[in-house]
Amino acid sequence: MAWLGFNLRNETCGDLMYILIVALHSIEKESKVKFEITLETFEYVLKLLSDNGYKSITLGQFYDFTKGIGTLPDKPVVITDDDGYQNIYTNAYPLLEKYGFSMTLFLSLEYIMELTANRVTMNVPFMPPRQMLLWKEVKELASKGFDIQSHGVYHGNYSTYQLDKSIWNIKRSKEVIENEIQNECAFHAWCNSNTDQRLWDKMPELGIKGFLRYSGGIENTSTVDWKAMKRVYIEEIMSRETIRERLLVKGAGDK
Repeated sequence: MAWLGFNLRNETCGDLMYILIVALHSIEKESKVKFEITLETFEYVLKLLSDNGYKSITLGQFYDFTKGIGTLPDKPVVITDDDGYQNIYTNAYPLLEKYGFSMTLFLSLEYIMELTANRVTMNVPFMPPRQMLLWKEVKELASKGFDIQSHGVYHGNYSTYQLDKSIWNIKRSKEVIENEIQNECAFHAWCNSNTDQRLWDKMPELGIKGFLRYSGGIENTSTVDWKAMKRVYIEEIMSRETIRERLLVKGAGDK
């Protein structure tokens, strides 16, 4: 396998070929489960990307580039985080600022509240209880360059919902985020890659440019499937060498 960090451009035409989209969840001082990583591991990821010359972009910039609009840095990365944990504000943001990266947040709106007194603690299978963001924190992060996108109103497997309910979850999530943040919300990340294929042909109606799964590997600008965009997930149980390979070696993060 060739080191992706060595050359991201097609040698014949000069077109950018690969986009690294990193998938994360909770970021804590101590990890309780594989789906969340420690601050130490998060900083390792950021330093690794920084040392190898990666620069943050948004999903919108990626999308526009494939349509012939705009340019991208030589080594683009989209660092994404699902759900909307408070620790993104308290733990992740200072490190992102330190290394010069931004983040795309996929919010589950049922957990995002207005008042500190009503801050929600998320309780879902395979994750310890974690406090979630408030809207004022989301807005502050957005003002600092975070890209706020959809994880739906409800955190669940939409393919098991009635079709009308699944459609409503996407439409309402987009509407609320755009009203609150005053920026386009055009991408939706499925919970645990539970894709609702019934919505694939409804993307124009929904105002969605791309659906993202949680895995799949490093994305390719010439073959990207906007119905099922790929990401490279990182877990605390992975060794440093495994993380390095998944992020920098094409093909290593395909599972």
